[in-house]
Amino acid sequence: MIGFFTRHRDGVVAEPIARSVWNSDHLGGPPVSGLLARELDTCCPDGFVPARLTVDLFRPVLDRPITIRSETVRRGRRITVADAAIVQNDQVRARATALFLSPGAVPPGQLWSAGDELPGRRRREPCRSVTCHCSAAAPAAGIAMAPTIRTTTARSAGWRSYCRWWPESR
Repeated sequence: MIGFFTRHRDGVVAEPIARSVWNSDHLGGPPVSGLLARELDTCCPDGFVPARLTVDLFRPVLDRPITIRSETVRRGRRITVADAAIVQNDQVRARATALFLSPGAVPPGQLWSAGDELPGRRRREPCRSVTCHCSAAAPAAGIAMAPTIRTTTARSAGWRSYCRWWPESR
């Protein structure tokens, strides 16, 4: 199995595969996020499940030895919150917060579920439209175009974005 990091003394050292494609002296975001998640996993009490992970990348994490600090911020019978930080040169480079919940019993009654079709929609995917400003040129010169509309849908493999040009005459 290939790993992104190797334990070294009081911290970890990155393997070459963890380097960023943009700068060989920096580490990529996914390996850094995974390292923080693994550290936070050690703070998860028995019987709890991870419910949320938030990662903030403040500064580039350098391809040098890494020190990780973690602490449990709140520990209750139903919820646990933990923080972790990557420190290099006495600076916090990245941090993460995890929320762990204790699963409860399923309440009595019927579990609600959306049907195959929701009113007014063709698919079950939740959709939202936002205006975005793309630098791409209009598909045909001389045609007045409205702003690009990006529709983002959440389904299967993750978030996907679709951009289309709409003529102003619509």
